[in-house]
Amino acid sequence: GYEVVRQEPFVGVVAADHPLAQQSAVSWADLTAYPLIVREEGSGSREILENLAHAANVTFAEFPQVVTVNNPTAIREVLLQGSGISFVYRSVVAEALKYGKLAVLPLQAGQLRHDLDLVYPRDSYFADDYRQWAAALKKR
Repeated sequence: GYEVVRQEPFVGVVAADHPLAQQSAVSWADLTAYPLIVREEGSGSREILENLAHAANVTFAEFPQVVTVNNPTAIREVLLQGSGISFVYRSVVAEALKYGKLAVLPLQAGQLRHDLDLVYPRDSYFADDYRQWAAALKKR
């Protein structure tokens, strides 16, 4: 079973001093000039990004470098070093955005909102507990 906890913006992000951060609009073609930092294969975030790129007729092979990182916090740290572009849930980078260290890319296609779910074994004895946790998370 699962419970939708919230919808979270999935955004393109770069260091605040990155050349793309200074533009009023960015296309996927603009992105392919820079290294792309992605989650590992099998991650939901990577799948979302692959689908977004595919919808824009872009493949990861078009980027000069694709760096795989297995942790969203590590991706944030790599971005803070100015080492490329990435797509993450906005909450992963909220503090860095707030303090002007990172910037959301003004992608022409706009922002995607994606469900964040609490997933649990369907017939679990603890299913009611999981639903209560999900309700508490929704309130946050």
